[in-house]
Amino acid sequence: MLPASGKDDWVSMRNDEIWIGYKYSDDLPWCRAVAILPHPIEKISTIVGNFNIYSDIFSRIITSKIIDSNQNIVYLKIDMPIFNDRDYIVKYSSFTDNDDTVHQWYSIKHKDTPEYDGIVRLGRAAGEWRL
Repeated sequence: MLPASGKDDWVSMRNDEIWIGYKYSDDLPWCRAVAILPHPIEKISTIVGNFNIYSDIFSRIITSKIIDSNQNIVYLKIDMPIFNDRDYIVKYSSFTDNDDTVHQWYSIKHKDTPEYDGIVRLGRAAGEWRL
């Protein structure tokens, strides 16, 4: 489960145009970045909620494809210079939390996605876009 939103009880590492902090929750390390983007929230929400275009939008994402649209399951492969590439399979959901639109994901195993040679599978990844 993801830590609560906001910056309370987080250790601040950077506090300028992008706030970056970390904390431990349930003995797991978490990192959070907060920024104000100079674009309409509707445009940002359309992009971050569409995993099919992540490889076109984010330079480190090599592959992004929906594996199961009924279950909201996505495969992502990430370019990691110096290290082996990483990949993960996530289940995502979109919902409203008070005034925020949230696009949230967490890693899962999926029978239709084998592990690939030379790629490190991230079995414990989670995150969210909170708009």
